[in-house]
Amino acid sequence: MRMLMVLGNCVAERLAGLLAGYTPLRGKWNVLPVPVIQRVQVGAETDALAARAARCDLVFSQPLFSYGACNTASLRPLLGGRLVTFSAPNFEAYFPDVLNVPGGGAEERFPPPLEWHSRVIVQCRAAGLPLEEVTEVYVNHVLFRAPAVRRALERTWEKYARREQDVALGTLDMARREYAREALFYTWNHPGERMLASLFAGMLRVLGLTITREAAMREIRNGPWSFGFNSWPIITRYHDLFVFPGREWFRVGGKRVSIEDAAAGYYTYYDFHPHVFAAALKRMAEKTA
Repeated sequence: MRMLMVLGNCVAERLAGLLAGYTPLRGKWNVLPVPVIQRVQVGAETDALAARAARCDLVFSQPLFSYGACNTASLRPLLGGRLVTFSAPNFEAYFPDVLNVPGGGAEERFPPPLEWHSRVIVQCRAAGLPLEEVTEVYVNHVLFRAPAVRRALERTWEKYARREQDVALGTLDMARREYAREALFYTWNHPGERMLASLFAGMLRVLGLTITREAAMREIRNGPWSFGFNSWPIITRYHDLFVFPGREWFRVGGKRVSIEDAAAGYYTYYDFHPHVFAAALKRMAEKTA
């Protein structure tokens, strides 16, 4: 049986699961289990993973740059045509308040509501704003008004195009074509079913199979592959660049959560993790400097 590997982030993990469970591939391709690349230690672990990849008949990989022997530039000479790159999609313009903050480390007593932080909620907490006032500040924030969102869109397209350079299975064209028609992402780096289905269908084409987008979406929804269990608000009331009514809430672990309740979770998290709150303030200062 031929061996196949999918390297990359959580999107890659779901695509590997979809391929492994797709009935027409059974008995023909063995999809090797691979950890999400962020969990692999650079050094001996990435060396071992690259050695496994070199023995595969085909490797799908997102563009990788900081993972030693697993970097795309390192794998390409080893694999040649057996390496097929695919998109690592993200869409920051939907979620301009998202802030990536280093984790709580060994001092973390419990996780935040979601793995990212909100500039708006951090600002509210820093200003001592009562929880009952957070929603009003959040939905009316300047980050979600037309000039700021327009700038965020420009940055998003620029970053997207850079990430898609030399990628065999891309998503940029789809994003440009459809981003304003429907929300293509649940969070800034977790695509919705349509985009995940497009990547899955592209991989199947490489393997000599065809599937409609609708059938691919059914495969996603019939298994644990959707990212819909977590989502971030999309605030569109002050611009018409894209309009998705009814998305002014979080989803955490599959449960719809109001902005105020999510803020309560973050406030509590910061109360118990002042070092993370300090890191968030520092990160925000760096972004605006």
